[in-house]
Amino acid sequence: MTADWADGDTGFAQQPVPSFPEKGWLAWDSTSIMRELAPSGAYVEQWERLDGSNGTAVHLVAGDAETTTNLYVAGSHAFFAARRTQLALVHEFSYGRLAPAADHVLIELSTRSDRLGQPMTLDFDWHTVSCRHPGE
Repeated sequence: MTADWADGDTGFAQQPVPSFPEKGWLAWDSTSIMRELAPSGAYVEQWERLDGSNGTAVHLVAGDAETTTNLYVAGSHAFFAARRTQLALVHEFSYGRLAPAADHVLIELSTRSDRLGQPMTLDFDWHTVSCRHPGE
């Protein structure tokens, strides 16, 4: 498998210009650790699966948002990605977890500091791009 910068109808690159434009090779070291390796040897990235992320995995796109807006959910983890508007300086990438017995996701990390500790904005008309249930 290879990694690539997503840009198009449902995705967008998180960096304006990738530092390493080559596609990386993806290799699983264990069931929870994956590495991305540049064929040239220019970089190695290690990705670790978060505890509690083994549930249903779904990618949603907001059809009624002002800009390209995606929601990725893996178990109790949620990642919100919204392409910046012409007036905004940065794309919004926000992460949070659904707490047991909660009806919302609180943002724990974000590219927008004003969003920290706030509920994740989820009131869009979401369409499923892909969905995988445990064991599939």
